[in-house]
Amino acid sequence: MAENDTEEALSEPAPEPVPRARRAGRWLRRRAPLLAAAMAGVLAGAGGVAWQTGVIFPGEERECWGALSQNDVARLVGDNAWTDVQEQGVTDYPTHVAPEGSCLIRDHNDALEVRLHGRGTAPGPDTGPFAFNPAAWEQRFLNSEMAWLGGGLTGMASPGEAWVALPTECYGSDLDGPAIVEIIDTFDRPVEGYDTPQEAVRARELMARTVVQLANAALAELGCPGAPLPEPRTASLPALQEVSELSGSQRENLCGIPGLTAPASLIEDVWGQRLPEFSGDDPVRVCELYGGSSEFQLRLTTVDHPGLVTLLGGEPNWGGYYDRRENNERFSTDTGSGTIGRHRSSYFARCHEETGLYDEDVAFLVQYHGGNDSETDNTALLRDYVAAEAQRLGCQPLDPPSPD
Repeated sequence: MAENDTEEALSEPAPEPVPRARRAGRWLRRRAPLLAAAMAGVLAGAGGVAWQTGVIFPGEERECWGALSQNDVARLVGDNAWTDVQEQGVTDYPTHVAPEGSCLIRDHNDALEVRLHGRGTAPGPDTGPFAFNPAAWEQRFLNSEMAWLGGGLTGMASPGEAWVALPTECYGSDLDGPAIVEIIDTFDRPVEGYDTPQEAVRARELMARTVVQLANAALAELGCPGAPLPEPRTASLPALQEVSELSGSQRENLCGIPGLTAPASLIEDVWGQRLPEFSGDDPVRVCELYGGSSEFQLRLTTVDHPGLVTLLGGEPNWGGYYDRRENNERFSTDTGSGTIGRHRSSYFARCHEETGLYDEDVAFLVQYHGGNDSETDNTALLRDYVAAEAQRLGCQPLDPPSPD
């Protein structure tokens, strides 16, 4: 969409919003109540933090750090007579690596949660409302419905969530990665839950545009120099893919990776996969395999972006709260480090020989939604996945652990 077209669209009366709440009860996932509860905890426990809360009426100020007009809000949750916004302004704490801020928009049927955060300190049970858990963030924001935005944007979008990184020259570090702005529709539902594919595409486009508006508002609040982030090129995003039945030949080439198979304990109940379309330079690739439930059974993720690799953990996350809670086995090799666990295995590697000793620049992540107790099988799949993807990326020879 051209810039002038975008300005005209934003000045028009709010169109009928993408109908998220129509079947919310049907498609509400288990994580929606958890997100709502978490947000309630933030609102109740943010002592000493000034929250803005109120009902939007025509003529009032723009919402969420000044990012959203009344028409924008109507597009997101519907043009209703009662819409509540609870906002914590953008705050740049001198002792923190990244700024913080949040906004919750809700009406009677729908709710959207906005957060600005960085990796910050190691996650833990008592680190406050903005504690960042890399494994939880990966679970939510690196999924097979997400498409890489590109066009000068480091971020992804799906019909139910979107995120974008602030420019590293404004906020970010080699030790902790970039600051992130994200938006979540708490009544999220899978691509298959929309009435038509076009409806799902419109929802994704809306999330992509909105998260960039929010990020630019955060940059303005922080006084960051430079041009604002560009408008996302939503028309060039790949088609959304539904879960398709897994054929026999595909089981021998999981996620389109030649020769990649998985131990029977990991895929014996798998019937389908969601394999998005990727361009050659997309730094994040995610594929999911599905079994007997609506949640993925196995997820394979490759992250070829040094900043995101740092955000997700890598070497500095050793001994973190998540790994201790999960009793994950940590390991180190000549070319990287990682963990083997029943829900998540990972290998953060130095793909290129010129990379420094602790500068891991690519991550290979394997998630098992229901858990898998076979350490041997988990290690074997991680090893084979790393070998296949490292060849595609042109990495130096990597040495992930091998099963006993």
